Amino acid sequence: VSMLALASALRRTDFSVEYALRSQRVDKQVEAARKANARHIVVLDPRADRVSPVRVIGGAREDEHFQDIEAFITWASSTTRIAT
Repeated sequence: VSMLALASALRRTDFSVEYALRSQRVDKQVEAARKANARHIVVLDPRADRVSPVRVIGGAREDEHFQDIEAFITWASSTTRIAT
């Protein structure tokens, strides 16, 4: 799973995505996302234990962990829908 693959998959489902173009520490990226008022911050860690390489940091809730992009997109789609 690559950052570009994740960004592309999210953009195909109408999400707005930003990511660092140059190497940058994760804490700096999280800080920038918070300053931009991001609702959720997605951390893709290819070094993770393969059980949950996708982690979502958001709001006051605990972090969410996902095994793959598809599981994350399914969760994100259901989380961000606005009731009409």
